[in-house]
Amino acid sequence: MILIGSNHFNSSGFDRSKLADIDLIAPSRQRELEEQTTAISKKYHPDNLIMYANV
Repeated sequence: MILIGSNHFNSSGFDRSKLADIDLIAPSRQRELEEQTTAISKKYHPDNLIMYANV
């Protein structure tokens, strides 16, 4: 099992790093997410790939 994590993109204030808010619904961000999930799928062939968004 591989678990990949990241900071909370909606700047919850609880992350160590402080980033500007990122709109994950924007078409450019959706393309980036598609590219990342495709790359992970091709390399590791996971049974499941789960992402969550607090929208």
